[in-house]
Amino acid sequence: MKNALITLLIIFSWQFSSAQKSSSKNSEPMVGFGIGPENGMSLIMPKASYYSYQNRKHFETYYGVEGAAIIIETFIPSVDFVYGIKKEFVSLDCSVGFLWDSYSKYSHGTFNPKIGIRIKKIWLKAGPSYYLFRDNKENAVPLFDITKIKNTFYNFEILINVE
Repeated sequence: MKNALITLLIIFSWQFSSAQKSSSKNSEPMVGFGIGPENGMSLIMPKASYYSYQNRKHFETYYGVEGAAIIIETFIPSVDFVYGIKKEFVSLDCSVGFLWDSYSKYSHGTFNPKIGIRIKKIWLKAGPSYYLFRDNKENAVPLFDITKIKNTFYNFEILINVE
């Protein structure tokens, strides 16, 4: 798993340095609320996101980093790396996320494809979430299962541009 994380960081670093050279770079900070395995439940403290966009011929690509923290009896931080495409108000993206609870020694990694709709400053996203790993599953906070429908977990989020 460590090798996968290192590979992701190298890819995002390369993408970030490539976008820095582009004169059409556009970026934005966002905050929002989400629920699902990706970030747990980011309702008490909002999820913070930062996206960078690159204009392509017929659409935009974007990448970003997101972070959240749950504070219910303990501090449970999460971080995820996002890459996606956007055409007008519709987006398709995918993230790889990591969440850990140092108190109960629980942690997990997730793969999260999502479809989104962007209306002015508000971005609604939803999609399934697949566990890459779950360490100490018996110590998981029960709220992580709240978005399980049949045998599939889902993520739902609302992001708001804060610029």
